[in-house]
Amino acid sequence: METYNKIIEKIWLVLGAGCIIYALYLYFAKKNGVETFFIIGSVALAWFFVRFFMRRRLEKLHADKMKEMKNNQN
Repeated sequence: METYNKIIEKIWLVLGAGCIIYALYLYFAKKNGVETFFIIGSVALAWFFVRFFMRRRLEKLHADKMKEMKNNQN
């Protein structure tokens, strides 16, 4: 499950960055259709950060729980 979460994080990051780069291209080249890609890119980047910080927090919680269980066994 840990590998899955890291892969999904990377997908959200690439999708967000790609949409924002494409939106910037549209803004400077064609001046239309930009809002949609900025919104999609912003939402994708927000999901990346939410998932990233939640995963880190859960990993820390899991490590603390394992440490506590190890101490209780002794």
